[in-house]
Formats: sequence, C-alpha cells, structure tokens
Amino acid sequence: GKDPPDARAARLREFFKMTVLLIDLFDASHIFWSPARLWSDAPQFRSAVAEMLISGMPPVLHLVAFRRSDDPGVEIVRTRGLALFGGQEIESRIPSGWTVAEMVKRLARLALDVILHGPVTEARHLRGLGPGEWVSLTPESGGDGRAALVRVEFGSNY
Repeated sequence: GKDPPDARAARLREFFKMTVLLIDLFDASHIFWSPARLWSDAPQFRSAVAEMLISGMPPVLHLVAFRRSDDPGVEIVRTRGLALFGGQEIESRIPSGWTVAEMVKRLARLALDVILHGPVTEARHLRGLGPGEWVSLTPESGGDGRAALVRVEFGSNY
C-alpha cells in the first residue's frame, strides 16, 4: 500500500513473527512465499526473522527470488516478488567476470532498500559495494499487466 515505510516495516515485522509461530505450531520443515514462488527452509527462515527483529533488516533472500534469465546468450538476473513491497522488480545485466552470487549480493541490497524505503522513483547513480564501483538505477513504468521495472547497471571506474 501507500502507507509510510515505518508503518509498512512494523506490519511486516508482526507478519513474520506470526509466520514463525505458525512454523512452530505446525512443526513445518519449509515455508512457501507465494509472491516470489520461493520455498525456504523453516529453521533458516526462523533465524532470519530473529535476525530481523534485532537488526531491522527483513529476510530479503526468503522474500524475493533472484532469477537468472533462461534465454540463451542473455546474462540477466531479475527479481520476482519484490513488486509486493515496492510495486517494481529489479533487473540487471551481469557484468563480464561477475558470478551470479556477486550479482545477488548487490541486487539483494537494492531490493532491501526498496522493501525498507519504497520504490525507486527517479534515475539515480550511486557508489557500489567495491572500491571504484558504481551502480545506476533507471525506473521504468510497467505495462501489459507487468510490474514496473528498475533497470540496474553496474560499472567500475577502473
């Protein structure tokens, strides 16, 4: 919804606490998060929620799927399920020499920012995680029933 990020964060915290209680009640081994079509190991989800209650960081890897494109020759990673939180998904081309794990680490940070602070509303150019690294964010509106998209580009000054 359009509620302030603080109210959204408080609702999420309560929802996740309830989910952990349900995991315990049903002695669940896994949980399915349908917006991302993602299965999570229940004990891992429970510890991610416990961590969230201390740090304030939502369990992004249990809420958002990071999927590599199935198209041959297309080196893209795209989120699925992020639109629930910010009305948009994130997509990025994998820079040459990068692993999917390096991409997910960076895209997860951006997804976390959308979950905590809302959607990316204007093009932005930010410092990246590594020295000399930069990241460019370009929001695009959705269409044909698709969620809006933020195109992300990573680069380096070296």
